[in-house]
Parts: sequence; C-alpha cells; structure tokens
Amino acid sequence: MRLLFCDHCHTLEELPDYDGNDPVDPLLEGLVFKHNERDPMAHGGRDLHHSPMRLVHIEPDGTRTSDEVWEKDREKILKKLNEENKKVGMASWAYESMNTYAEDALRCYRDHRRPDLGAGNPCIDYWSDSKRIGRPTKIGKQVLKEAPKTGTNDPHLCQWCPYYSTVATEVRWKAGMYRDN
Repeated sequence: MRLLFCDHCHTLEELPDYDGNDPVDPLLEGLVFKHNERDPMAHGGRDLHHSPMRLVHIEPDGTRTSDEVWEKDREKILKKLNEENKKVGMASWAYESMNTYAEDALRCYRDHRRPDLGAGNPCIDYWSDSKRIGRPTKIGKQVLKEAPKTGTNDPHLCQWCPYYSTVATEVRWKAGMYRDN
C-alpha cells in the first residue's frame, strides 16, 4: 500500500503497490492526472516531481505495510503518520484517507443502476476504453489506436467495481471451477 499526499489540496489518496515491469505505473499516472485535472495550475502540471504531491509507503520509516495490516490498523497508522509529520514541522492534515478509484467505481456502479450479470442486466461499458486508467495523453491514445492490444492489460476502473466480482464468478463457473470433484 502506498499513499499519495497533496500538500495543496490536503488529501491523502490510497494506492496499491506497483509490481509491474513497465517503469510507468499506470495507476499512479492516472491518479496524478485525475488529481491535477481538479486544479492544474496549483499542482504544477501532470508531473509528480514538480508538484506539491509526494508518494510514500505507509510506514514513515519507508518500510512497506501489507494491505491486510492497512485495512486492520488504518486509524493507528494514520495517527503515527501525523505524529511523524509534526516532528518534521509539517502540518498534520492526513486525518482520513481516500481511495479515489473505489469511490469512482462505486459512483459508476450506481449511475449504471447496479448492473447484475445474473439478472440479465449487464454493465454497458464494462472494460471499455472509457474506463481505462492511464494513457490519457494524446500520444497514449495514438499508441492505442495503432496497436490496440498494447492496452489490453492496462488497469481499468472496473477492477474496483462490485460488478467485477459478478463477472469473475461467472467466468469461473463456466470454466468449471465451482464443481464438486
């Protein structure tokens, strides 16, 4: 688990660890891009290195914390981060964290009237390009036009949606993974 701090907006965004081979983390890129859309002049553009944003791992000493520990001890960890911030003279504003992708996915789920594959009500834009995270630039869009398979493994907002588990269950069911042996 990583956290993206913005000293300008006073927000703390939750972000899963990145273990990909590509040097560009599409989740981080997408979140920074979306965050900077709110007020691009205040954030110094899209580049994380030239804005009042900083990316840290959960523990102030730089060690990684598992997602399970984060979920279980969120309040304790945020309190510890705030105490560490006070020691170095920074304001203590990280009282509550946000998970933008999960919030956006739930908003989309509600807007689409809670689609349900089993009830014959599929999601109208499940795994579509409009739900892709990353590659929002003109060059990135051109790359996708020229080689559409390039973005097949890109993360999508759908991964945080409750509908995703419905689809995964259906795929596993058709593959025979739920049959008794």
